[in-house]
Amino acid sequence: MPAGIRTVALVSPLGGTGQTTVVANLACILAQRGAPCLALDLCAQNALGLHLGRTKPVKQGWAQLVDTGQWWGDTALENSARVRWLPFGMADVALLERLHGRLRNQDDWLQQQLAALSLEQNSLLLLDVPTWPSPLAQQALRCADLVLVVLEASWRAQQIHAEVQSLLQQARASAVHGVLLTRFDPRRVTQQTALHALQTQWHGHVLPHVVHEDESVPSAMAATDCVAHHMPQAQAAHDLQGVASWLQEHMHTAPGTPRKKGV
Repeated sequence: MPAGIRTVALVSPLGGTGQTTVVANLACILAQRGAPCLALDLCAQNALGLHLGRTKPVKQGWAQLVDTGQWWGDTALENSARVRWLPFGMADVALLERLHGRLRNQDDWLQQQLAALSLEQNSLLLLDVPTWPSPLAQQALRCADLVLVVLEASWRAQQIHAEVQSLLQQARASAVHGVLLTRFDPRRVTQQTALHALQTQWHGHVLPHVVHEDESVPSAMAATDCVAHHMPQAQAAHDLQGVASWLQEHMHTAPGTPRKKGV
């Protein structure tokens, strides 16, 4: 990959944290700012496109192409807002077993695939990582310059501190670690308590921006759109803008060179 490419892996041991929502919105915001970015859906749920204008899951994705020995970059899509992503695609159990077998036999497979992508200088590569642990999650962590753990502000997130520490130990030594707290409703005392507890647990790693739970999030999802496009004045949209700025600052990215064709 060209110099300056930075890989960000968003991962969580918990489901329902809004991780895919965050990935889609960060890609959307970066596209709005003119910063080169590619979002990669590594999750078999195949849901990233549902935040980017698709009314149904993408049928043909990179998993099918890899399974038949083709170049995965040929599945790259771009929506009307110029957000680019690689969909996972529809996959049955047999396909997933073959993919996981490939990953177990070639522990640097994902790193090689990412290195072969044709991206602009100063690009951000956003990985929507499967729920930990999984073979793809393990390889994604070893590829990442930044591992961003997504946790909701809740009691259950407080109970998995040791599990998240174990997750982070799988990342390469040079990787930056961050914890993003999501789905925060300040009207709920239990969430206020959980937020403060998590900030104490992860002191020094928690991002200064907490993503609030407000009506803009389900409204945007129903419209198959990103919050940043659908309701830019909402609190959640403001929060996600802050996360995008933090990401660009810590990954030292800026608007880049004219876009190349394909990935």
